[in-house]
Amino acid sequence: MLLDWIVNNVWLALLVWAGLYISDYALTLRSARLYQGGSNQHVVYEKGIELTPFYRGEIAALRSISPRFLFMLGFSSLLLGLIWFLSQLWGPDAWLFEIIIGAYLLLEVSVHMRHIRNLAYFGRMKNSQGVSGKIEYSAWLTLQISAIDLIAFAALFLIVFWLTGRPFFAGGALGCAVTGIKHWRLARKEKDPKGF
Repeated sequence: MLLDWIVNNVWLALLVWAGLYISDYALTLRSARLYQGGSNQHVVYEKGIELTPFYRGEIAALRSISPRFLFMLGFSSLLLGLIWFLSQLWGPDAWLFEIIIGAYLLLEVSVHMRHIRNLAYFGRMKNSQGVSGKIEYSAWLTLQISAIDLIAFAALFLIVFWLTGRPFFAGGALGCAVTGIKHWRLARKEKDPKGF
C-alpha cells in the first residue's frame, strides 16, 4: 500500500511532502495572479488571499522565488527527516512518524482542495463570468471561514482514522484541527485586537 511506502521510506515521504508544499505555493501564486488580474473587481479580501501572515507579503508581491518559502521547505524537510530517524530508533512499528507525516500531508491535501475551489472561483470572476457586483471580506471573516473548513477536514480525517485505525489519519485530524484553531484565534485577534 502506498501509505506504508510513505511511512517506511523517508525519501518517498520527503518527496511527497516537498511536492505538496511546492504545489501549495505555486497554486497560491496562480490564485493571486487571477485575483490581482481582475477577480478583485468582484471580491476583495481585506488583507489579500494569503492567510498565513508569514507569506502574505511574498504572495501579494507575486514572488515566484521566495527565500522564506525555501527556508521553510528546507527546515520542515529536515525536521521530518529527524522525526523519521528518531522513530526508527524506537522500532519499525513506531507510530510517531506516521502521525507527524499525516499531519503535514493531509493538512496540505485540505489546503489543495481550497486552491482548486479558488482557481475555479477566481478564473470565472476575472472575466465576470456568472458574477456581478462586488463583495468585501474582512480579514477576520476570511480566517473564520478557513477555520471552519479545517475543522471539517479534521472531523473527516478523524472518522477515517476511526474506520482504518491508521495513525496517519489521526495526524491529519490533528494537523487540520491545530491549524483551524490557530485561524480561529487569528480571526478573533483581527476582529477585536484590543479584546484578544
